[in-house]
Amino acid sequence: MRAERERLNAKIVAENLRLGAEARELTSEEELCYLILVSGGSCNVQWDGQTTLAAPGCALLLGPGSGRLQQAGSVPPELLGCRFPVAVLHDIRNTAQRDDSALFEPGKATLLYGPVQWSSCLRTVLELMRKARGEQDYPGMLYLGLLLHYAEQEYRAESHAARPRNETVEQLSLIHISEPTRRTPISYAVFCLKKKKDTTAKLGALCP
Repeated sequence: MRAERERLNAKIVAENLRLGAEARELTSEEELCYLILVSGGSCNVQWDGQTTLAAPGCALLLGPGSGRLQQAGSVPPELLGCRFPVAVLHDIRNTAQRDDSALFEPGKATLLYGPVQWSSCLRTVLELMRKARGEQDYPGMLYLGLLLHYAEQEYRAESHAARPRNETVEQLSLIHISEPTRRTPISYAVFCLKKKKDTTAKLGALCP
């Protein structure tokens, strides 16, 4: 039993990746799960025949399957994440009496958009995991347990509508990618929003 846990622990790997023009293929003979924090730019996620857009600030959860990640827009995305065998989830369920399988269903890609503090916690744990790789007593299972704890909390919050999914962030990210920043229209829009608080008549005159 201990030997099996050590074998699984050794297969929990964290790494940092910056996507370029070429797509990153995610295939393996073993059933793997991924937890990836996206920053910088957005990326297209093609996973088991489904395509979705992962915007900066989100955590991407991938269940067992195959697919690829590709840059979307002109800004290369930076990916910090980890991969682990799906058997680790079974081990955690048996030892810690918690079931995280809903986060990593086979062939499914899940996007979580939590607050900045939540993303910072994920980044800190992932960086610690990445730097600890290769140590004699590598605590991969411990780090993964913390990551799953944060992911499960946010997943539950979004599932129960405790905090609506941040669709605005996704839309703004798409606008930022497709169009360069133009100061005049943005300043004009902010000016109009400020005037809206005064009177509707003034807003109509300023923003025909």
